[in-house]
Amino acid sequence: MPDYYLNNPEALEGKPKRTISRYSAEKGFPTAKELSLEDAIISDVNIIARSEMTQDYDGASGLIDSIVIPANSKLRKDGLTEQRLKEIALESSGYLWKHYCRVEGISEEEFLKGLSFSCFELLDGFNRSIIGDSAIKGRYHIITKQGHNDISTYPLTRKEGYAPSHHADFRNYLIIEDGKIILEMGASLPDDLRAHLPNTIEMYNNFRTQNRFDPVHMPIIEAQTVQTKNGLEDMFLQYKRNRDFEEVDFTLPRDSASEFKALYLRGSTGKEGIFAEIHVSAKLSGQSSVHSRNLLYEKEINMLLGRIPAYSGEIDPSWLIPFISDGMINHLGISNLFRPQVSVIADSKIISRIDQEIAKEYALEGYDYYVPIHIVSDGRNTIIERR
Repeated sequence: MPDYYLNNPEALEGKPKRTISRYSAEKGFPTAKELSLEDAIISDVNIIARSEMTQDYDGASGLIDSIVIPANSKLRKDGLTEQRLKEIALESSGYLWKHYCRVEGISEEEFLKGLSFSCFELLDGFNRSIIGDSAIKGRYHIITKQGHNDISTYPLTRKEGYAPSHHADFRNYLIIEDGKIILEMGASLPDDLRAHLPNTIEMYNNFRTQNRFDPVHMPIIEAQTVQTKNGLEDMFLQYKRNRDFEEVDFTLPRDSASEFKALYLRGSTGKEGIFAEIHVSAKLSGQSSVHSRNLLYEKEINMLLGRIPAYSGEIDPSWLIPFISDGMINHLGISNLFRPQVSVIADSKIISRIDQEIAKEYALEGYDYYVPIHIVSDGRNTIIERR
């Protein structure tokens, strides 16, 4: 079944978060309360002005920050406008959207024409991103962050009282397969959320198989798990396209001879594997960072190796937090982790000292240095070799 919104992008009305939120309410899924900007200004609740662009549904999402505005914000007293929201969001969002414009060959002015905002009541509880695995049936990835509504934890900007929506102190990442947790990273998930996991997964599958979506697709669904008088409830927030499910049709032995160990793995390459180039970006201080050639933007990394940071040694989930936490903050980070065919965290020994020295020499001449690799993955085990 084709995706209705891919075939009819005009149906998103330039506001995919609002459009799908309204659709979820029509289908009986609980959602955050929507407010007009005028009603949001005079309301006595904390609100979130969510940035909206058509591409947020099936493209580079998260380039422009959504903004949290407390009930007592000076912005409301002064009169909050769509233009002021845009100015705040652009000030908060950094350089990525501008780089995206350069990569896509569009002017910044044209890009910003598609930017608008939708206002919703800011929910208590825990923010969740649920993603069905693209290769292994019955496997799910769930990212949990601290609920937004404790405004006291926010690094408020200036004196006007607003903050980017991606602030989070609590982070947890689970991989669940056939109802069992097989990997947990970050802070320990509270017992009530742990017991509620089957309900969260059921909500995910019920929503992604609604008649406007392709049931073969494994989207990123964002929800807020809140406490109600009837117990925990998952409030729908956003549907973002990710990858179709393609069940792995081969198995690598657990003791596969691999030149380099993978500390984290998601996705399958197929038996033939994937060739990729790892960019070694050397700083003159002698430090170097390692990442895939096409890391930053989802559109470019669908069929390439994901991330390779500098970690080594025996696998310990706690070591992965500095890397995985990048994917726990905003939509772009989560998409970078799950949108590629394969995401892998490999042993840092894949980049040698000689590579780092060569990268420094290249950098002095204004060039980039790449190391070619080949990876085969069945979603559980992998073979990574330099070519």
